[in-house]
Amino acid sequence: MAKSIEFEGATFKTLKADEVKFEGQHKVGSLNDVSYHELIDIFGQPTYNQESGDSKVQMEWVIKVVDADKKEYQLAIYDWKTYDREYTENYLRTWSIGGNGEGNPYLLKSFVMLHQMVGIVNNPF
Repeated sequence: MAKSIEFEGATFKTLKADEVKFEGQHKVGSLNDVSYHELIDIFGQPTYNQESGDSKVQMEWVIKVVDADKKEYQLAIYDWKTYDREYTENYLRTWSIGGNGEGNPYLLKSFVMLHQMVGIVNNPF
């Protein structure tokens, strides 16, 4: 994704691997009932598009968020322990949200849910 997406006074931007500045990431939430293809549609290609060294993560989007108060932080969306890229791409519907406690995962979740609802309205079948 080349440009930032705006929502509720915040902006979201998918980072490239060399732009990531994470330290001490842990799970801070979940995205439920979301497919890989929906995430591609919303955020573009993953920041990390190959499995991690321990195979616990197949892909990960790192999202830079600047909220309405101009607070800047990073959140990650990733699969966790599927150990199978084909499963992750075709069947996974629950994704982990990672962060370092500074960001608001609910803003990201609300944005994804709204995107899904607009997609349903524009394409009901």
